Amino acid sequence: MDLHAHRRQVLLFLAAIFLPCVALVGLGARLTLQERELTRARLGDERRRVTRDLRQELASHLEAVALRQVTAIAARPELLRAGAYPDSTVALVARISGGRLVLPWENDHSKEESRRLLSQGSFAQRIREAERAEFADNAPARAADLYRTALQAAQSPVQALHARLFLARSLAEAGRPRDATTQY
Repeated sequence: MDLHAHRRQVLLFLAAIFLPCVALVGLGARLTLQERELTRARLGDERRRVTRDLRQELASHLEAVALRQVTAIAARPELLRAGAYPDSTVALVARISGGRLVLPWENDHSKEESRRLLSQGSFAQRIREAERAEFADNAPARAADLYRTALQAAQSPVQALHARLFLARSLAEAGRPRDATTQY
């Protein structure tokens, strides 16, 4: 009987102490998992809230910039053609034409004017001679002298800057970096 009483005490011990401990550990693990899920849900909600707030703030800021620009352009329409905007926030203003975004430089006719100026008369001839000396003859010092004559023959700022840029390049190739830096 002693053995039977001992087994009974062990079973009572397991029922009274060990099983509630196992149940508490199980409940604790379940609570921990639920807390993690709740934290993930809260984090997702917080991200959505922050995203919504940022979106609203950006939209209101852009609307304010647009209103300032419309007001400035209404007061001074020449700003639209100049491509310079009084508000430093504006980096690019484009328009939509025929369902297509048209960037400001796509309607810039100054490129054609620059090409026309660079291909005019004696200036263009001198540039061609200098390029021939620089590239075909591999004589950068002679090319620099020819670019200087082209610079003197320049009749517009576009021509002068073009000749000065090529002069700086040929001076650098001729081993005269200080003179090249001055021209650049």
